[in-house]
Amino acid sequence: MVSEMMSLDPNAEFVFYAPRPVDIALPSGQWRLRTESGALGRFVNLWAQVQLPRWTAEDRLDAFWGQNNVLPLRLSRRFFRLLTVHDLVPFVCPRTLRLESALTRKYYLLKACRAADAVIADSEATARDIVRLLGVSRDRVRTVYFGVHGRFQPIPKDAARKVTARKYGLPRDYLLTVGTIEPRKDHVVLLRALRMIPNAPMLVIAGGVGWKSAAIVREISAMEKAGRVRHLGWVDDADLPHLYSAAALLVFPSSYEGFGLPLLEAMACGCPTLSTWSSSLPEVGGGAARYFRTGDSADLALKLKGLLADERQRATMAADGLMRAKRFTFRKAAQEILDILRTGVAEFHRDLQGSVARHATVLPR
Repeated sequence: MVSEMMSLDPNAEFVFYAPRPVDIALPSGQWRLRTESGALGRFVNLWAQVQLPRWTAEDRLDAFWGQNNVLPLRLSRRFFRLLTVHDLVPFVCPRTLRLESALTRKYYLLKACRAADAVIADSEATARDIVRLLGVSRDRVRTVYFGVHGRFQPIPKDAARKVTARKYGLPRDYLLTVGTIEPRKDHVVLLRALRMIPNAPMLVIAGGVGWKSAAIVREISAMEKAGRVRHLGWVDDADLPHLYSAAALLVFPSSYEGFGLPLLEAMACGCPTLSTWSSSLPEVGGGAARYFRTGDSADLALKLKGLLADERQRATMAADGLMRAKRFTFRKAAQEILDILRTGVAEFHRDLQGSVARHATVLPR
C-alpha cells in the first residue's frame, strides 16, 4: 500500500513506527523507520500510548495512519489521526477469542475509534458494524477495499501441480481452504460436510494453529489419518499462488470476516471459490463466487457436490473471478487513502485555526 502511495505522491514523507526492530522492503524515497529497542516494545498497547506520542511530537507529523487498531490516544502535539479497522471480532464474535484478548481488543478498539478523526473500514459490512456497535457517526467512516498483491496470478495448472506435488506431496486434485485454525474460521463445518461426500477430493488446509483450537485440531488429525485431509500448517506467501492455481476449488467456511483476503487471492489466481454468505464475503466474491448458509454443513455438502460434478461451472467461476479480482488494486486503495489524508489534514488545520481564533477572543486584554 505504501509503495503505491509513494509512487502516487513522491513529495510525501513517511515515518514508520514499530514496537520492535523490523525490516521494511520499500523502494528508496522519503521514508524512515523508528523502532523500539527496549522492554517497552513487548507491550504494544502500552508502547503506543507512552512512546508513540513522544515520537509523533518530535517528528511534527501532519497525519498518523494507525493500522490494526493502534492509535496514540493522548497527544502532546495534535495532528490528523486516521485509523483502519479490519474487523470487529471482539464485538461480533467474542467467544472465538481468548477472554483476555477479547476484553483488551474491545477496549482499545473502542477508544481508538472514538479518538480517530476518520476511520477506514475494509468493507461496507465492517463500516456498518463500526457505526452500529461502536457509535461512530457514519460521516467519519470511509470504506477502502484491500488490493491483491501482484504475486497472485494464474499459474498453468500442470505447472502448479508439479510444484505442489514436489514440495507438499499433494495429489492432482484437491480442495483448498486457507486460514488460521481457530473457531471463527469454522473448519469443523467444512470437515462435517466432507464426511457427507465420501468420494470428494482431499481437503488441503493451509494455515497455522491458533487459539481455542484443540478440539478442531483433533478432528483434523482424525481425518488426516483417514487420508481425507492434509494440514500443511503455515505456508509461505510465495507458495500460495501455486496452491490456489492447482486447486479444484477454494472453500471458505469462515463465519465472520472484515474482508476475507483468501477469497480475493484465490479469484486472482483463477481458482473458483465457494464461501459462506456472511459479513463482508459477498462484497468480495460478488457474482463470481458461490455461497452456502453460514454454519450449515448440509448446505455446504450440497453446494460442494454440485460444483465438483460441474466442471463447466467451475471454469466459468474461474474466469469471472479473474475479472472481479481486477477491481481490487492497491493502486486504487492507495489513491483513496491519500485523498482521505489530504482532505483530513486540510480540514484539521482549518478547524484548528478556527479554534485558536475563537479561544483568542476570550483571552483577557
